Amino acid sequence: MKARKLNQNGLQRFREYFDVLKVAPETPPPINILSDPQTSEDLPYEIEVEYRLFVNRYDAACYLAKQLGGLRELNHDEGFWAWLALFYFDEVAPLENGTRFVGEEARYIPGAASFRYYRQLLAGPYRIYQLHGDGARLLLSGPLDRPGDFPEQLSSRQEFITNPGIIGAASLLYYDNDRGRPRRGAASTKRKPGTLRRFVDVVRQLDLTYDLYSMAPADILTILPPEFDAWHQRAAAAD
Repeated sequence: MKARKLNQNGLQRFREYFDVLKVAPETPPPINILSDPQTSEDLPYEIEVEYRLFVNRYDAACYLAKQLGGLRELNHDEGFWAWLALFYFDEVAPLENGTRFVGEEARYIPGAASFRYYRQLLAGPYRIYQLHGDGARLLLSGPLDRPGDFPEQLSSRQEFITNPGIIGAASLLYYDNDRGRPRRGAASTKRKPGTLRRFVDVVRQLDLTYDLYSMAPADILTILPPEFDAWHQRAAAAD
């Protein structure tokens, strides 16, 4: 299908659908607005997309990167990403036991703020893949509708998500290459020594005294306190 973008009328119709789901969760998505000229419009680029099932966020990011051909002009196009979210609505908000978990609107319609595009369930993976390529696997290993704690903790901080050294260091510590997923226990919410939340805390402190943008991932690991040694050793043993 030729990709389009939702206009203001289409965005309003999409928002109204979220309200409908609150009282009638089985209501199918209004896919008619994807092609209706009253609710959508052509893009200035020829982009073809097909409906497909995505293994995870990384799979979706790779597919979109291929279809968009590296176009950056659409990075902040609210109507385009909302159109894609509706096109893939059964992927980003799957129907389970007769209901859908929708969550906040920014998961589908990113809004004007640049940082909110990382919360959009398709624009987020695409932007992260643009920045880090295969190095983004840690952040993109979860399913489309459940991004997980790693993107929440790392991509919500502009100084983190744009820094390849920080993302690379986190990947070295916490990504299990053999299993294709984060290491067990890394995303503990209790701020245990060496876990993701402690990594975020420590790196924010280190950023005050080190130029982390100029450092390679391995160099960042050398300045982490001893609490991260066990995670580092576990990663080295796996390699």
